[in-house]
Amino acid sequence: MKKTLLALCFLITIQFAFSQTHENKELELSQNDKFYYLDSKSTQTKSKDYQYIRVIKDSRLKKENYTVLEYYRSGELRMEGTSKFYDGHKRGKSNLLLQKWH
Repeated sequence: MKKTLLALCFLITIQFAFSQTHENKELELSQNDKFYYLDSKSTQTKSKDYQYIRVIKDSRLKKENYTVLEYYRSGELRMEGTSKFYDGHKRGKSNLLLQKWH
């Protein structure tokens, strides 16, 4: 019983520690992250009618690969991938090396 309770507490702690969204569905971004609003065709937009949010982790740091995350408006993860480019794409085209759709 104690092992089960301990395992459950551990899993809950891990969930909160690595969650990308707050309870109110706001994304957590660091100072080095960059984000873009995307429309239904995954084209960058400034419109309030965006469909997705693309987050490039540590885009302000010089790295070989960057983690790219896309979220629905609800805050639910849509896609995660890796890009060689700090803005997640080059010349307007997505160049993600590895994508995992959720």
